[in-house]
Amino acid sequence: MSIRLHPSILHLDCVLSLLKEELMTVCEGAFLYGIPADLKSWEKINVSLKEATNLIVNGLPVNEQVYITDEALTVLITKIAAKGVKGEALDDHVSRMVGDSFRYSTQALVRE
Repeated sequence: MSIRLHPSILHLDCVLSLLKEELMTVCEGAFLYGIPADLKSWEKINVSLKEATNLIVNGLPVNEQVYITDEALTVLITKIAAKGVKGEALDDHVSRMVGDSFRYSTQALVRE
């Protein structure tokens, strides 16, 4: 399957995140030929093309209850919480400084 995206979008994970079965965060305007047919019936948390270019969709779904994202994305955290998914927020300001988002970063670890 070929998916064509708006020229301002670098990767699919910038415009689509499957939060849990039948629920996704998506920027429908970024899909030049529409979202894939298999996903059309899913419930959508829509974001704008501007939000997508600012990497709002680029988080990490850990399981059906938890989604990790940047603490700066409070709008998204509120939207997903309304759908029963807990948004765990991390300080990702270092990645933001270079125009990246959570999934592009290496997080600091504490090892014991």
